[in-house]
Amino acid sequence: MRRSPCMRLGGYRGEFIPAEDYDLWCRLAALPGRSFANLNKVLIRYREHPGIERNGYRDRQRNHGILAGRNYLLALGLSENEVDMEAHAAFAGHAGACFIPLDRARAWMERLVRLNEEKLICDPALFARLCHEQFANSMIRVPWIPERLKRCVPDPLKKTLKKVALRMK
Repeated sequence: MRRSPCMRLGGYRGEFIPAEDYDLWCRLAALPGRSFANLNKVLIRYREHPGIERNGYRDRQRNHGILAGRNYLLALGLSENEVDMEAHAAFAGHAGACFIPLDRARAWMERLVRLNEEKLICDPALFARLCHEQFANSMIRVPWIPERLKRCVPDPLKKTLKKVALRMK
């Protein structure tokens, strides 16, 4: 990416370490005329040393990432009382997300779809399809099902649950 837009925004902000890159991307994405894409090519590899304990780091990274995402949603025009980061975390499947009622996660997904239709951030049909797929995937990640039980759920049943969730749209 070009350096000049990053520097106009002030570059990395130290208070967002260790999620300063995500914070910068969110601020760049909120600028008009910017576009991002996922590439189907690995450009960087991340390696963790097995002897280093990373739980505290991951917690800080998640918390700062949540704050950066919240700031991005506000920059897109959601009001403070419309931003529901708990529902967003559950919908997105972030680690540490708490269980929320299905209708609340669904309402948040629908709000994101409407926001995208208003702002035309992504292709509306593609974004809506991906949101519905994410919603379906999040149905089988519910925290109240023990992990060893989830492993016992056969793949055909998982696929059926996803299809049911997609039909609910």
